[in-house]
Amino acid sequence: MLLFVVEQVFLITGRGVVLLPGLGKNFIRVSTPIRLVRPDGSTLDTKICGIGFNEFRDILLGQEVRKEDVPVGTEFGRSKRHKPQFHKSIAAISGTPSLR
Repeated sequence: MLLFVVEQVFLITGRGVVLLPGLGKNFIRVSTPIRLVRPDGSTLDTKICGIGFNEFRDILLGQEVRKEDVPVGTEFGRSKRHKPQFHKSIAAISGTPSLR
């Protein structure tokens, strides 16, 4: 699932690589597996290490990803390995049987 196309890439020494324009109003969590598809078609699977608290919601990738690994034009999206986690139902939490 494509979330955005990278327009700018910054390196914060000791933290990692920041991708812009960021998520905007899209919802995603820290540690979510993501896939980067570069303009040449090659891919890089990694995970989100941080999300900025600004209007763009910039993405921070871990230190294992170098600035050179993410050229401008790279597509940022959820990895196909990602499986959404659902919260348990009230019945499962309280131990009462469901009505199914």
